[in-house]
Amino acid sequence: MVLNAENLTIQAVNSAYKQALNGRDVNGLPVTEVFSGRNVDELLKLLQSVARDGQSMNTGPIIASVGDGNPKSSRFVHTVVPITDASGSTVTRLFIYSEKVV
Repeated sequence: MVLNAENLTIQAVNSAYKQALNGRDVNGLPVTEVFSGRNVDELLKLLQSVARDGQSMNTGPIIASVGDGNPKSSRFVHTVVPITDASGSTVTRLFIYSEKVV
């Protein structure tokens, strides 16, 4: 999934996210309207930190996911990678990779 770093809106989703979202079109929506679970605030803080600092980060297993059958109990590890402008000085987008913990 790719987010706009400034306002954390979704710019693009890959096929795995599309499947998890049951084909729902989420482009242009804020990440807070798409992710659910009791640790969404933790994920949001991580996204803001990566956008501000420009350093890749990942979460430990947290309850924050998209479209998973039971977002109240499914835990995911999220890796967030900043994408900068051509000069490399400004983070313009964030790439999120989410993996379910079994």
